[in-house]
Amino acid sequence: MSVVDVGCGTADFLDFLRSQGWTGEYIGTDISQAMIDEASRRFVGDAHSNFLVTESPPRADVVVASGIFNVSLQSDARTWTEYCQDLICKMWQSAVQGIVFNMLSADSDMNKRNLNLTYFDPSTWLRFVREQLSTHVRLDQSYGQFDFTIAVFRRAGSNPNIEISG
Repeated sequence: MSVVDVGCGTADFLDFLRSQGWTGEYIGTDISQAMIDEASRRFVGDAHSNFLVTESPPRADVVVASGIFNVSLQSDARTWTEYCQDLICKMWQSAVQGIVFNMLSADSDMNKRNLNLTYFDPSTWLRFVREQLSTHVRLDQSYGQFDFTIAVFRRAGSNPNIEISG
């Protein structure tokens, strides 16, 4: 199985996957050359990994995004939501089996939120992927964090078994 990690940073997700015994093909993408350079240095001996500076994910079995929707910087809510929708659609276009992404949850404790981060209503994103991508969807917010994970599959019963919750 091949995985594209959108916004891979220094490839901590690849480190996690390898620690779990996963040996598949990994492509880490990021818009930051410095992040890609560091990820490439970290995994220089990993023959099944590749790192690219790009805003468009390449084709893979599964396309994942972890943590990249949390920081909207100076974007207003509408602009940031549209950016997230656009990127999720690009991920879907690149995925053979499906996509997995997470976001911070508006259902989280208000007193524990970071004002510099962006929180979303899980039901809004569940509705978006069901209407725009596929009805074969899994929403998980049971792992005790302040976020939720959505996995969207091309076929019923598909489960690429890629977890990004932590």
